[in-house]
Amino acid sequence: MRYSAEVRVVRLIMLAVVCAGLGFGAAIAWPSGSGPAEPRRLMSASASAIAAVRVEGGEALQTENGEWQVAWTTARGERTVWAGDQTRLRALARLLAAATAQPGGERTTGGPWAEIQFKDGTHVRLEFGHQPFGGRIGVSVTPAGDGEQSVDTWNGLCDAALMDLFASGSVPWLSTAAMPGVPLDPARIEIDSASDQLELDRLGSRWVMREPLQAECESELVKLAARQLAALSGDRLLDDPELHAAPAIASWTVTDARRGGRTWRAELLTTIDATHVAVRCDVASGEGSDQWGPVVFAMELSEAERIDADPASYLSRTTLRAAAGDIAVLGINAGSKRMQLVRSPEGGWRDEQDAEHFGAVQLAALLTELPAAAAVLTSAVDGAFGVNYEIEASPRGESGASFTVDGPVRIGLLTTSGGARLAIEHRGVLRVYAGPESQTVWQWLLGLQLDRPDPAG
Repeated sequence: MRYSAEVRVVRLIMLAVVCAGLGFGAAIAWPSGSGPAEPRRLMSASASAIAAVRVEGGEALQTENGEWQVAWTTARGERTVWAGDQTRLRALARLLAAATAQPGGERTTGGPWAEIQFKDGTHVRLEFGHQPFGGRIGVSVTPAGDGEQSVDTWNGLCDAALMDLFASGSVPWLSTAAMPGVPLDPARIEIDSASDQLELDRLGSRWVMREPLQAECESELVKLAARQLAALSGDRLLDDPELHAAPAIASWTVTDARRGGRTWRAELLTTIDATHVAVRCDVASGEGSDQWGPVVFAMELSEAERIDADPASYLSRTTLRAAAGDIAVLGINAGSKRMQLVRSPEGGWRDEQDAEHFGAVQLAALLTELPAAAAVLTSAVDGAFGVNYEIEASPRGESGASFTVDGPVRIGLLTTSGGARLAIEHRGVLRVYAGPESQTVWQWLLGLQLDRPDPAG
């Protein structure tokens, strides 16, 4: 297509005007003619120098040991402190230390703000605009010294994603762990429910049950419970005053004596829906410091159900806390008769007539080393336990072995709908055996032909 000379002249004039306008705009933005200013860091300090990040309604604070905690004002108008999400807050500190803005523009207002406080007492305040454009947002940066001496504010454009980090206050920085920082080897675990009250104490590497009765525990099973308690976590914070005041229907408490009696407690309050429950959590110190919470989280029901409140689940599967070789003398009582067996230097067992009893080897192992198939509270036995024999065991003094048998040890048959099995009862705990060793021991005991009382007695 051919254009007239007049049209071509008009187009040239328009192009010249546009170019002149662009040149004038560039001269205004960069009057020196050197192009845009270099991006400027929002703060000159490193991430490790940050002591606190304050936002509307709350703040994140770094403790002396380098861990973060979060404080905010609840719907009840109370200031509450809880552990921070360590990974998220450390990432936030690194991001702030590296964040930059393109200098220029006017002072911005109307959006979120954040105040970064440093360990030397200085701080910097960030104020964001309310409307991002093209993934950028205006920010005004105001540094200040220890004495609040204001320094000139400078303005710029930064990534709008930085503003989003402060838009929801400090609550998104919370750890949702029900027991943040709880040790895996605490001094005590208490589990209370509508039907059971359980108290477990650690004695060195051992765990013992204090409630509902005094008994040895299977340490690995208690350690598993400690790991499950440490892993308890909610989905979201529930800032509901009514829930905070609700009575508990179950609770889990962990105490660590090494930290001034610091105690972690989580209380099951109520169901929220078909899959979630409300759990109230707090952390208290016996020294009066590090008081966290209370907070209420929505927690998946399956999380809460992992914690077993049945005392039988933690009972030791062996009757005596000793080795079979530690026993020097076995006494077997049945009715009016008693047989005493003594371990020989060779490891065998002989009676008063010097007759050897191979079944006693299995009995000693059953009492000390061979785990029962199940351990239950005698008061909760489902079936009939008939006591046939009462066993006495004494330690070998010359070997230095020492153990205590508190209360009688009874052997008999537990009869249930599934049949009869050998069982040993001691201090309110019935241990039921199913292996061939238990059959060997039972047949050997019957073969002794001692007077036996009525099994029902």
